[in-house]
Amino acid sequence: MLYDRKPSHGSGYLLWRISNLWQRKINDLLSDHNITHVQYLLLATISWMENQEQKINQESLANQSQSHKMMTSKVIRKLEKMGYVTRYKDPLDTRSRLIRLTSDGLEKYTHVKELFKEEDANFFGKIENNRFSMNRILTDMIQEYQPITSV
Repeated sequence: MLYDRKPSHGSGYLLWRISNLWQRKINDLLSDHNITHVQYLLLATISWMENQEQKINQESLANQSQSHKMMTSKVIRKLEKMGYVTRYKDPLDTRSRLIRLTSDGLEKYTHVKELFKEEDANFFGKIENNRFSMNRILTDMIQEYQPITSV
């Protein structure tokens, strides 16, 4: 394929387009399972933090997931209503509430994770031979350009 330097072939534009296409695919997949992308990402982060035996409260979850604290709070309340997480008082700090996955939350996350991985592999299949390089470059760019301030 010949690339002719149209504005629509600029790196930023292409990254934006592919990101939107990928998000649409993922949102369609997740909506079939009554969960949003943000809800899935927070369940994934909680699962990872539990496996790392980290203390999980709203602040640590927001920091780990790189999400806004107020948005994290709102989504956690929704996940709690859905029965996927539980919040309980921190025995060392009664002002703080700790978060953990419920068995339903772990089951939902585990099931959707496999579908997510499958969709991700299908979507990015064309670049499979270059995936590691692409991920390394994107990770380096995030580290270079990400603001140093907390979320």
